[in-house]
Amino acid sequence: MFLHRFWLWHGGVDQAVQGLRTLATGLPAEPREIIEKAIRYLEHQRAWIGSYEHWRTLGYPVGSGMIERAVALVINRRMKKRGMRWRRANGTAVVALRTDLLNDDWITPQRLRAFP
Repeated sequence: MFLHRFWLWHGGVDQAVQGLRTLATGLPAEPREIIEKAIRYLEHQRAWIGSYEHWRTLGYPVGSGMIERAVALVINRRMKKRGMRWRRANGTAVVALRTDLLNDDWITPQRLRAFP
């Protein structure tokens, strides 16, 4: 598995997928299905997976820490209080407003922002 992580870190999605296919050969059904799920993910995300090493060299943050902190600040503090219940549409609107508040950005029109 270390080799697969190395390939992905350096942008070698094809090598990682091929290595996983080799690894899955002859395995029982359950572990093989898990590896096949990973292969499908890599194949579908191929266009988005780049070289993390290259991004780090350029000074971009690599990792989920910033995203996890943003979720904690923007979403969890507001939406996970005791007794609160949310529908997705209402929750999305509250997240949009909270993002505007934290960024002090009341100028960018909501229609230009993408929310699922």
